[in-house]
Amino acid sequence: MEGIWQDYFIMADGWSNRFFFYSDNKLDFLYSQMRYIPLAQEMHGTYEVKGNVLIFKVKEIIYNSYTPEYNKIDIYE
Repeated sequence: MEGIWQDYFIMADGWSNRFFFYSDNKLDFLYSQMRYIPLAQEMHGTYEVKGNVLIFKVKEIIYNSYTPEYNKIDIYE
């Protein structure tokens, strides 16, 4: 199961949601680069497989630090 898995079957201008599986059962999940800015940017943890179920135990969430700068353009004038 080791490797990079993307939730979409083609490669566009950016990555879609993707999972990075490591041989030591670590797992990184990175959100799509092609969507609106999500609250979380990445999740890191470990995984295990029980039957046909993937269990992702999240140990760290990297939140997006983007702050829109609306004051540069006043859309109400």
